[in-house]
Formats: sequence, C-alpha cells, structure tokens
Amino acid sequence: MIESRYIESRFDEMYSDNCKKKGMAHGRVCWAKTGNEDAERRLYDRRKRVCAGLWQAQGGKSELILQFIKDKPALCFVGTQSAVPLQIRDFLHVAAKRLDSPFLASLAPPDWETAIETVWAQWHGPGKLILVFDEFQWAVRSAPELPSVLQQLWDLVWSRTGNAVLILCGSFVGFMEREVLGKESPLFGRRTAQILLKPFSFGEAALFHPRYSVIDKAQTYAVCGGVPLYLKFFKPVPD
Repeated sequence: MIESRYIESRFDEMYSDNCKKKGMAHGRVCWAKTGNEDAERRLYDRRKRVCAGLWQAQGGKSELILQFIKDKPALCFVGTQSAVPLQIRDFLHVAAKRLDSPFLASLAPPDWETAIETVWAQWHGPGKLILVFDEFQWAVRSAPELPSVLQQLWDLVWSRTGNAVLILCGSFVGFMEREVLGKESPLFGRRTAQILLKPFSFGEAALFHPRYSVIDKAQTYAVCGGVPLYLKFFKPVPD
C-alpha cells in the first residue's frame, strides 16, 4: 500500500548506517504518531538524539511495523491486559525464538529491566536490533515503571553502543502524548520523530480496488473512511 511503503522507506533510512553519515546519532528510538505529508520532515529531524516510536490514530500501525521489520533483526512484543510476570514471559518467548536462544524462554526474571538486559546480552549483531513495544499502553498499565526502565537503558546503554532501535506503538493517543511524549515522561526529549498515522486519502484508498468504478470507489470510501482494515473487507471486481 502506498502509505505503508512511504513511511516504511523513511524508517529504512533511519535504520540504515547511512544515518550516521548524515549526522544522526548512532542509536535510534522511534515513535510514529502519523502518516501525513509532514512525516518526512519529522523523521529527518536531526535535532533530536533519539529516533522515533510509533502510534496510531486509526488503524494500520501494527501492519506497518511488521512490514518494516520483516527483513530485519527485530523483537516485536504486543502488550496485553495481563499481569507483569505473564507479559515478561511472553516477551522472553518472542526473544527466544527470534534470537535463536531457547534458554530465554525458561527464565523468570523479576522485572522488566532484568528481562530486557538479559535479552540484549544475547544480541551480538551484526547491525542493530529493533525492539518493538506494540500496544505499549497495556504494558505500562501493568508496569508503570517501564518508561523509566527504557529511559535508563537508552541513556546508559543503547545511545552509547548504537545497536538499538526502539519503537513504541500505542492505540491510545492521549496515553502516548502523556506517558511517552509529555514533559512529565521519563522519555521526554528522546524522540527523533513522531508520525500521526492517518487513514488513507480517497486516492490511496481507491488503490485497494482498481477495478471499481469511480462511484463504487466513492461509496466504499464513504463507508470505510480510509481505514485499511475495513477496505480489505470489500471484494475486488472479478476479471
């Protein structure tokens, strides 16, 4: 999809070592608040030392992240409304599989800091490891200290080693503004960019159904409002 490809290419730019040549910091932290025309300027904002996390306003955020990390070393953890030990267990299972370190799945660290440090100790490159927290609001609801943990890891480790990309993604814009981007947040001032992921425009939404008539495209857009998930439910016109 055109919007996905557009934003994904910007993440690829930040992920690549070319960022170092362009004057960006070694490390990366990423949040995305949007996919509008201002996205490129925000993603290339070199005044920030930390690069982006990602959250959404209306759909498509998770798929966008999955497309970005599909050919890169990455851990993608989805927060749930469960107790901290269960979430840490799930995180370690993801890490065990992605890092080919089965022993991680058998561990029971007491907190997020120990869990993340243990996982990071297993990463020896090459390149950067992407750590994604999707539905970040649920992880923080169970463990309010998590933003502080990530802040300490960034300041003391990742920003120095340059081997980390951190993507924070959430469904609740108010939460992300308050707990991630707000002045009271431990992570305040560490983002490089933020993108507000908006629904597709009419022209972009029409690409889902190239064989539709203009009227059918307009009717579909009126129903779906440019939300990718809804657009996918409409069947294409058969050949």
